[in-house]
Parts: sequence; C-alpha cells; structure tokens
Amino acid sequence: MSLPTGQEKTYLEVTPTEGGFTIHAQEEHAEELQALFGQYGINCRLHPDLPTTESDLLFSQEVDIAQVKEILDAYKNPKGS
Repeated sequence: MSLPTGQEKTYLEVTPTEGGFTIHAQEEHAEELQALFGQYGINCRLHPDLPTTESDLLFSQEVDIAQVKEILDAYKNPKGS
C-alpha cells in the first residue's frame, strides 16, 4: 500500500455522530484507513456515498476515539525513514 502525500490527506477529520463517529474520505483513503485500523484491532464499517468516489468510515461509540485520532494523525503525517 503506498501512502499519499500529506497534502492529499489534510481533509481527513473525525466527526462525531449520534452512534459514535465517522471519518469522511475519498474511497482510496477510506479503504487504506479501514485496513490500517484493522491492524490495530479497531472495527469500522465502510459506507460508500454512491455515486461519488467518497466513503464514510463508521465507528461505534465503544471505539476509543483518542486511539483513532492518533492513528489518523500518523496516517496524515507519515514520518520518513
């Protein structure tokens, strides 16, 4: 999986909802994030906003929002090796 540049990901934000929270993303980023969260044992559902190329990652209120934000920040701002 190749990570997009930082500028491409600055729009990614956690948004509270009634049943938890979401991250609205372009389809490519949403799929990468879903896989990344899965590596950390964080369950989320991918809900496409048809017919656009955007999707929502849906998280329940039981998910640790601080951990999600930490992972999202690392994704948005990768450190070079």
